[in-house]
Amino acid sequence: MKKDRKGVINRLKGLKLLIVDDDEQHAVLFGMLLESICGASVTVARDYNEGLAVIRNQDFDAMLIDYRLSYEGNGVDLLRIIIEEKEVGFLVLMSATSRFHFKPDEQEWLDEHEEIVYFEKPFVFPTIVYQITDLLADRANGKQ
Repeated sequence: MKKDRKGVINRLKGLKLLIVDDDEQHAVLFGMLLESICGASVTVARDYNEGLAVIRNQDFDAMLIDYRLSYEGNGVDLLRIIIEEKEVGFLVLMSATSRFHFKPDEQEWLDEHEEIVYFEKPFVFPTIVYQITDLLADRANGKQ
């Protein structure tokens, strides 16, 4: 069955997304694609402290957070704060390494939080858009 590409992409239209990634080139390019192609409103934070400040001062429909951020903290540290302090429909942890390279306590915590989706970088833009929109649709329909 062929996917309705325009319909899938339009599911992100108007959503407020946050990208926290210390790879500025990746974050800005990914954000520009999500805005220009999908019509999402994207905010980019470039490290742990900037991400924490933005998270505490704004609300988002979805957050995509890189694992490696800075010596102040990593993506799992931010996710722990988000889950404790915010209601977010969709959380993504991104990393260039397998999550099995994370610390054991981080792996265990992530296993306990099924609401967090893991994407390994690099990823292909259309693929991640389909994955995000499929997950958003599942959540809207009450599936996990």
